Amino acid sequence: MARVVPHVFREEVLADRFEWAVIGFNKEPTNGLIDFRQAAFRETLDTWRKAYPAMEPWEALQTWTAANLRPANRKTPDGNINRWPGPNFASSQFPRLWLHSPIQVANEIDKTVGFPILSPRYREAYRRLGIDSQITDPDLRAAITRA
Repeated sequence: MARVVPHVFREEVLADRFEWAVIGFNKEPTNGLIDFRQAAFRETLDTWRKAYPAMEPWEALQTWTAANLRPANRKTPDGNINRWPGPNFASSQFPRLWLHSPIQVANEIDKTVGFPILSPRYREAYRRLGIDSQITDPDLRAAITRA
């Protein structure tokens, strides 16, 4: 996913407003589920590549991924569908765009990816803070609340 996403969100990357993080994946899949998801992924990607034979393999993967990204959602106990994430990740400092990754590789299947948009100057200042540090820089506080 790390090599595919930059091509899907090219404008944000070129403007240096892009950062991504894999937030979750199925941590306890059965071997059968892993095999099933990986086989389905390979089959649909192979079908895509056959439909577009002039594309280089990497370009085919990028276009297939762009065509198959979908918003993340979650099922509530009463069966309704809500936006992902739940309330723990709903505040403004967390990503606003959450997607389910269509790529099923390795043992990390069913990934949910968050896409926060924050300029590099603010990202670097934020990363230097400790986990329990208070954010005292007013510009950084403003940037985080805008993100």
